[in-house]
Amino acid sequence: MLAWFNQHFPQLGYLAVGLAMLAEGLTLPCPALIVLLMAGAACAVGKLSFWPAVIIAAASYALGSLVPYYIGYNIPRLQNLPWVGRFVESSLRALDQVNALFRRHGEKAVALFRPFWIGNLISYFAGLNRMPYYRFLSYTFIGISAWSVTVIFLGQVFSTNLPKAAALIKHYSGIAFVLLIVISVLGWRLAKIWHARQGLPAVRD
Repeated sequence: MLAWFNQHFPQLGYLAVGLAMLAEGLTLPCPALIVLLMAGAACAVGKLSFWPAVIIAAASYALGSLVPYYIGYNIPRLQNLPWVGRFVESSLRALDQVNALFRRHGEKAVALFRPFWIGNLISYFAGLNRMPYYRFLSYTFIGISAWSVTVIFLGQVFSTNLPKAAALIKHYSGIAFVLLIVISVLGWRLAKIWHARQGLPAVRD
């Protein structure tokens, strides 16, 4: 697939960006990172414009993410089907802890974790937990827009050495993911302490 994008990107331009990010939103295997870097390189030489590329990338991803969202939304209904109901019910029980975590912090996570490997899977949990679709789309668009701006910008900066840009993103995204987890946990702990000192009901575990 990457070879196909490499071959046809000069002709497809914005369409290539849209197709790659649509596939990413659908949780299909796709080299969207490389395509966005290629878009940044194209912006550097004036073949594409920065903000239209960002908007197309974010909008296409958000549109694609509606499919896993609605799959997750409708999974509980499958429990009524005799031939898959038992499997679905056992799977949902296995996901109880994840769903409980999502119910407490999920709406923020839809935006915050979009840039990372777990971000695509969040669409299923958002649907499974009946997150309102308008908030799901809003958080998704915000989170993936920030990612698109970053990657396309780096594609501009490293337009003559895109493999280096990809390596940097993969390296530092792992560090950023760990830091985000740590900051989220610390923020939750501090919120509990603050509520306790104010005599307010504590944040639920």
